[in-house]
Amino acid sequence: MGSESGSGAPSDLPSLESLLTRARGLLDELTRFKEHASKRPYRQRSIPMRDFEGGIRSEITHLEKVASSNTNPDTTPNNGIDNIGEHKPLSGNTAAALRTSNLPSYALIWRTAKSSQGITAFRQWFRINPSASGRRTENKLKRAQKALVDIVAEDGEVWIKVSSITPKRILYDCAKEGWGRFGEGLEGSDAENEDQKTETSTPNGGDGSTGNIERDVPEIPLLRSARDLVAAAKANRVRGRIPQVRLILPRISKGDSSEVDLLLHQMTRLGCTLTLSPEYPSEEPNLEDVLDAMPVNPMARLSQTLNIDCTILISLISDISHVSNLKPESWFNAMLLEQLKFESEEALLPNILYPVLKGRRLVTTEKAAAQCRVIVETIGNENEKKRCTVLLDCCKEEEARKSLQQLSDYDVPADLLIPIEVFRDDVVPVDAVPRSHISERLLEAVCGKLSKINGSVFGFGWRTG
Repeated sequence: MGSESGSGAPSDLPSLESLLTRARGLLDELTRFKEHASKRPYRQRSIPMRDFEGGIRSEITHLEKVASSNTNPDTTPNNGIDNIGEHKPLSGNTAAALRTSNLPSYALIWRTAKSSQGITAFRQWFRINPSASGRRTENKLKRAQKALVDIVAEDGEVWIKVSSITPKRILYDCAKEGWGRFGEGLEGSDAENEDQKTETSTPNGGDGSTGNIERDVPEIPLLRSARDLVAAAKANRVRGRIPQVRLILPRISKGDSSEVDLLLHQMTRLGCTLTLSPEYPSEEPNLEDVLDAMPVNPMARLSQTLNIDCTILISLISDISHVSNLKPESWFNAMLLEQLKFESEEALLPNILYPVLKGRRLVTTEKAAAQCRVIVETIGNENEKKRCTVLLDCCKEEEARKSLQQLSDYDVPADLLIPIEVFRDDVVPVDAVPRSHISERLLEAVCGKLSKINGSVFGFGWRTG
């Protein structure tokens, strides 16, 4: 992952001081991102980044150690240039630390992350064969059965791999593996025949394998990484979909060489989406400008009409949600006590429900509303019964919000669209867009496995789109 090997003249290397400053700035931005993601107005599980953050911290520790042990005045952070511009030789340790540092790779990952949305993880490993046994004895075997994703974005649906590889390094890797074997079958009529074979099958093999493509891929590291990522993506679907594998290659362009073009061709055949030098942003975004877009936003997937089930109805009615610092009653069971604890930590209405519900049309079904009324009439107090009436039976929007505010310790949003509209679960509203591809037989089969209330709510949602 570090810089490419080479002689590396002092003028080509960053100074030790600049590298340390860059590393500390990167860690500071990462810390700010973590803090921002944890303070969102809705709950999100912590973003796995231990490997990424730990790598940056290790780089800082190593560079600080090199700086503290560097006693040669000619190897101070002027990078080997004295006052009159004469180059002085760097010490062996300093030059090696500058040349082999992994920090440029970490910085490139972070720069790419700042142009990404819905990040759920950094440098996360995924099994290529999740059903395989978890016990492994050889490191090489472990690596062969897992793929490393630098950035998991778009709420898990996009896997990003970032590489600072250069055309020169690609040519070196190809020569090492035997370029003749790599190029065989990809020139002239053989290449056309192979493309035709690929076109007759689904992308990425379609059946969970890499099909005819895999035998064309030699053990060139970048291609091997792409192949493993595609295989892992097929084995780790997200919401039923295969994640898109995106390779970021900011130092590569089409036309760098015929060998590079063949490599790019192979990676696109594998099913990867490529971002090359011309498409890569020329300037790094300011963190403050992109901070809101980087974490997952669960509301981004919500429609403008929300289908409210009985559980949410009860949450909108209960004293536990509306009364701050509610004291437990003697009859509270373990579940209610757990809800009280959650409420004291999270404040459900202002921090979770209201940010999601406000500004959206709220609908429910007759069966869900009827069940809610039965529960409230059975165990609800007077204020909870009043809230139930406000949410389900009040006729005017402004009146409903005013009445709810009088019954709550929390501010009711001015754009909370109540009362909730109640529909028959077997009737599609006139302004709905039905999902014609979902048959009634399929709906009945699925809803038949749910409770009557859940079947009513979810069936209504599926019918109305």
